[in-house]
Amino acid sequence: AAAGVGTVTFYEPETNMFMSLGHGITDIDTEKIVEISTGELVTANILSINKGKKGSPGEIRGTIENGNTIGTIYKNTNFGVYGTVTNKII
Repeated sequence: AAAGVGTVTFYEPETNMFMSLGHGITDIDTEKIVEISTGELVTANILSINKGKKGSPGEIRGTIENGNTIGTIYKNTNFGVYGTVTNKII
């Protein structure tokens, strides 16, 4: 299982497809992409944002709102997490 707070990078309203992050979710020990066959897109409360700088990534801190599913995740790649929005609150 994996969980995290990220941002929706793009949303395509005609197909309800979204992509988040711009990079894949990786295993902290192996640094390899985590295989995802299914997952949930849920809302979150953002607590703080630290802007990234050259050579140093930024950080988003927040709390996940369990039970408020707004989409389905179906793919994790080097470029990001892909899925479909099922509840259009974005």
